[in-house]
Amino acid sequence: MLKLPIYAPDQAFLDNKIGASDYIVNLFPSADGYRSISDFIRISTNKISGRVIGSISTLLADDGESNFTIIGTTKGLFSVALNKDSTGESFVDISRDEGYSLGYDETWDFVVYGNYIIACNHNYPIQILDLRDKSKLKFKDLTEAPRGNKVAVWGNHLVIVGVYNKNTGLRDEVAWSGLNNPHDWNFTSQASDADEQQFFDGGIVLNATSSKTPLIFARNKIYRGSYIPSSALIFTFVDISDRISLKGINSVIEIDDAVYFYSDKGFYRIDASNNITNIGESVVNNYVNTVFSSESLINIVVIKDYSGPRIFWGISKTYNSGYYDYILVYDYALNKWSTINRAVQYFINYTTFGYTLESLDKVSDLDHLPLSLDSPYWQKHSRVIGAIDPEGYLIAMTGKQMESSIRTGVISDDNNGFITMTAASLDTITDSYNVDLLYTDTKRYNFNYKKYFKKYKIPVSRYRDEAIFNIRAKYIKIQYNIDASNDQYTVYNFKFKTINNGFM
Repeated sequence: MLKLPIYAPDQAFLDNKIGASDYIVNLFPSADGYRSISDFIRISTNKISGRVIGSISTLLADDGESNFTIIGTTKGLFSVALNKDSTGESFVDISRDEGYSLGYDETWDFVVYGNYIIACNHNYPIQILDLRDKSKLKFKDLTEAPRGNKVAVWGNHLVIVGVYNKNTGLRDEVAWSGLNNPHDWNFTSQASDADEQQFFDGGIVLNATSSKTPLIFARNKIYRGSYIPSSALIFTFVDISDRISLKGINSVIEIDDAVYFYSDKGFYRIDASNNITNIGESVVNNYVNTVFSSESLINIVVIKDYSGPRIFWGISKTYNSGYYDYILVYDYALNKWSTINRAVQYFINYTTFGYTLESLDKVSDLDHLPLSLDSPYWQKHSRVIGAIDPEGYLIAMTGKQMESSIRTGVISDDNNGFITMTAASLDTITDSYNVDLLYTDTKRYNFNYKKYFKKYKIPVSRYRDEAIFNIRAKYIKIQYNIDASNDQYTVYNFKFKTINNGFM
């Protein structure tokens, strides 16, 4: 048995002797191999209006710990509600009375701030939703606050990022509210903690994390902020890097004490001690930068998977297609990568409403439920990866296990001779898979050499649990394709049989 390759398309076109793969699809990295992924399944009964450009999902601090999801589109701000007949969810328009009209390149950014949800888009005043007034849930203009690109929470202060500076004509400022007060933006009052900070040398301020020691991403620099309570300064800032700059404006995510993002040099991590690590170096950076357009990489989006130590980055293969169809998975505990082959308009960390036995009684046909009753979808407050599909419906990653594929690196003779491969098998609990062989006699040491491979599909014999064939070539890759399954499975390792044939 051989160890499964890592997903490292930057290395996969070298003579790496099986160690790196350019194709691992619909599998999560695991400590002992790769495991299956639940597919998306549709859970809303109506489509959302407009193209989705932002979302937030949270649990409210009320007696019932209600869950609340907001989705921002080019046409409005919507909440997700459980249908009265318990047949799924639906979208409810909670936009301000005047409405909104936005382009695809715009974004909605959200934070939870006390009893409020704050929404930000630089074309409109900051939007505020008071969650205490449940009878009139509708966004309104927060007229006291300056406009900006993003919002954050630093301690008990609401922060507007990328505030327009009248003197420079640039969005090179951040501003924060008074303590525990989203309506206090009086920067000149000594009684207020509200203030603003201009970053003279970094260019436009693009994003910031929510923390008492936040990172602030300007066009050309990264700064670290520090909260100083009972001080006239409130926050101080130091420059921690001018070597890298943020490229994916919406690619920033903070997890525990680390921040992950896509820069002009690839995927990076910054820890609490300001150590900067290039996590994509020699693995995915070169591939991503080569395959995708600059516009697609600027609009990359990110989400955390709360079911495990994973981050999803979504990239559009075709810019302005309206959806993300290359989903890159990073396991930050294992430092391993993989991909998901599905298309979504936007990700959502969806929190489920849950069902009781009484509410399940309202479901008309239990024999044709779209999900198993073991699914986390039926449990209250389960946090699952959700999304809006290309057609505008809410979907959740709670279905059966996706079909998946994993491809080896190049298999060859050490002396560059011919080999004959006669069989290949995969160590996993499912025997429902087939094998593709990619083979060639001409090696090309660049990204284009794979076009010389030929390919055909070979079913696995259920009697021998391996694919039987007879292929003679100098360079061979094996691609294992696993069918969709009702049960979770893990892929541990693989094996094959070869005979060396010399040079003729």
